[in-house]
Amino acid sequence: MFKRVKENVWSFPYLVPALIVLLAVTGYPVVVGIINSFYKFDLSDIITNERKFVGLDNFIKLFADDRFLNALYITTIYTVVSVILSLIIGVLLALLIERPFPGKNIVRSLLLVPMVMAPAATGIIWKNFFFGPEHGIINNFLKIFGISGPGWLTSYPWALISVIILETVFSIPLVMIVIDAGLMSIPNSVIEAAKIDGANYYRQVLHIKIPMIRSSFLMVLIFRISTSFRSFDFIYSTTMGGPGTNTETLGLYIYNLAIRILKISYASSASTIMGIIIGSVTFILLVYVMRAGGERFWSK
Repeated sequence: MFKRVKENVWSFPYLVPALIVLLAVTGYPVVVGIINSFYKFDLSDIITNERKFVGLDNFIKLFADDRFLNALYITTIYTVVSVILSLIIGVLLALLIERPFPGKNIVRSLLLVPMVMAPAATGIIWKNFFFGPEHGIINNFLKIFGISGPGWLTSYPWALISVIILETVFSIPLVMIVIDAGLMSIPNSVIEAAKIDGANYYRQVLHIKIPMIRSSFLMVLIFRISTSFRSFDFIYSTTMGGPGTNTETLGLYIYNLAIRILKISYASSASTIMGIIIGSVTFILLVYVMRAGGERFWSK
């Protein structure tokens, strides 16, 4: 134990440059944002440099702001549905490509294509080629069966459904590749022993493979929650929060506050709340797994 501590102490100086860069790039803006949330400061006041300490007033106003509460509600639905769908489909695809078949590497590479594309570019492509009301691929396909497709990005609830689909499709490759890496780390001897004991494929998956990749599952779950909850690119490039505010997530709400109407301190308060929510959910997940002894996400 003492040898390991000594090794960690000696390795710390090598981490200092990276930590300095990390604190400068991420830590400083976070601290400034939190400080601004306790002041009343608009970018329009930059000439007069008028800053007034208001304490928790910005936070109190936020929770009385219907638009903020609506953005929080939309963000929650957007995150929960997209995370669940991406995890289910991503795990199923990982289990599918785990088994050997001709052209396995080609299929795996093709499934990773959405992940390498820029989110904003992906949103524009889907907006014009898939969700277009007149010439979109989806509505043209529905016309074959005599179905008049909806305005995917211009009507409720189809606009919210559309951006959730987009977020899910974009996130599936990440889930798949992380889970696939976890599955490949399972020793073959464990699977062979399960087969000898008479466990069929489904029992192997439920009672051996999924419990043994809990660390991979936890990592991708935390990452998916954090990225979906602060999602901005897909919404901005497709619906701009419309129709009305029916797809306005917290990320877009904060952008509108800070960039469009220049309410920096108010936007900082909303950002602080979003950070607290993401941090709390992450902390709860970690504590839950640690209290369970790190063995599994569910009890017998």
